[in-house]
Amino acid sequence: MTGYSFKTNPSIQDLEDIADWMRIESKTGNLNSILKAWKKEELILINQKDSILGFCAFDINGNFGKINVLEIKENQRGQKLGKILVEYILQKMKAKNVERIEIFVPNSNFKSFWEKLGFKEIFKDYDDSRLDMYINFNI
Repeated sequence: MTGYSFKTNPSIQDLEDIADWMRIESKTGNLNSILKAWKKEELILINQKDSILGFCAFDINGNFGKINVLEIKENQRGQKLGKILVEYILQKMKAKNVERIEIFVPNSNFKSFWEKLGFKEIFKDYDDSRLDMYINFNI
């Protein structure tokens, strides 16, 4: 992973940069989840130098985890940054004794991405507009 780093304690400026990015991509519906994760120190960025390439907002409640938002900048997609970031998050959650992680996939086109990371389907809406997936750890 040359040239990339993880930022586990994003600054207010980082949060503002993410908000600007989400506005540009018309994804402002995720801002509340991102802010909540930031307040709980459950927001991790993947950076190159001082530039945010992507982020993950998650939630840990006891031994249960949930990935709420995973975003990679459009011009950075296809470089496996999402995979690298999710694998980092999974390691962090496992180290905190999380036994199960769930995600809501708003578009079933991303199903194979999550399956390659070990997630399995829980629920699939009849029109493929909603897909819930999970992964269990053997601790």
